[in-house]
Amino acid sequence: MSQTIGIKARWAGVLASSLLLWSGAAWATPFIPQSDTQVLERLRDRPLDSTTRELRQMRAELNQSPQNLKLAVSLAKRYIEQGRQQADPRYNGYAQAALASWWEQPQPPPAVLVLRATLRQSRHDFDGALVDLNQATKVAPRDPQAWVTRALIQQAKGNYPEAKRDCVPLFRLSTRLVGVTCLSSIASLNGQAQQ
Repeated sequence: MSQTIGIKARWAGVLASSLLLWSGAAWATPFIPQSDTQVLERLRDRPLDSTTRELRQMRAELNQSPQNLKLAVSLAKRYIEQGRQQADPRYNGYAQAALASWWEQPQPPPAVLVLRATLRQSRHDFDGALVDLNQATKVAPRDPQAWVTRALIQQAKGNYPEAKRDCVPLFRLSTRLVGVTCLSSIASLNGQAQQ
């Protein structure tokens, strides 16, 4: 019996302490930042790997000269690659931000068109991506990435004859392996895997 009273007394003490702490928190004044730029918390920095350092350096350079098309395209490609490696879609947003100077243009440079199409494809905006790729293949018909991306989108949409047509230029613009891989991928989904 005395053991039961001791346990009840301990629980009563824990409950009383909890209520005191809770009541203090309930009456606490909320913290409201003075501005949107006020830092609320600093997280510990983890050591940066060489890729992260390189991407940050490239981003800093692009911030200094935002009209540097070559740097913007290179950075966007690296972000897309990093996003694929890490399966992290945030990098697609970083890539789009790198292309911000040209993103809304109706006729941006061909390299931007292909990257914009790639990013639209990743969001399943296949029709928007195809508009960009149609324009890119007219302006820069020797860009193999534009043709590969078109073929992949047509394949995803189930437009196999169009996808095959988009693979054909790869035989002269890229390696035979790329062309054969493109056609084989379509054949495997089109009931012709054996061939």
